[in-house]
Amino acid sequence: MTALDPDLEEVHVREHPLPGVARLFELALSGGTVLQIFTESDSSDSHLAVLPPDADTPVVNLRLSNAEAVTLSSLISGVKFVIRAADEAGAADAASPSTVKLRPASPAVGKRLHEIEVPEPDQAQVLAVIRDDTEELLDGDVERRCQVGDRLVVVGRPDALARLVRYLHG
Repeated sequence: MTALDPDLEEVHVREHPLPGVARLFELALSGGTVLQIFTESDSSDSHLAVLPPDADTPVVNLRLSNAEAVTLSSLISGVKFVIRAADEAGAADAASPSTVKLRPASPAVGKRLHEIEVPEPDQAQVLAVIRDDTEELLDGDVERRCQVGDRLVVVGRPDALARLVRYLHG
């Protein structure tokens, strides 16, 4: 068995629109365990469930306040978001956020955000930079060049987002 490079692993959070204004966020962990966060924006009925592999019922089911559900979902996805009712009943091609940690081979290294040539700018975009050496969540210096280790905040439709992430990995 070979060890996985943590910079190469991708963590996927899936969002499932449910009837009404409810959402289900799922995070598959190694080993097959699934974390589920159920939220309903018009009530305070939110839950965190932990499902072991091949189980039909959760081994943990915690009730969360709306603020706790938003915070936990934000931590899992790496992006702060607000839960609200969907205008459309869950379009399959809705845009999703993600982050990409820059490696030495990335074409974004050495470029300012506006200089990064995004392959499909109408389907996926680079929004911001998260840097460990700044106090702010997002680095606001638009003139600072991207460097190895920076995390880019990206958003896009699923297929285009996957292509953008591959492109940014180099």
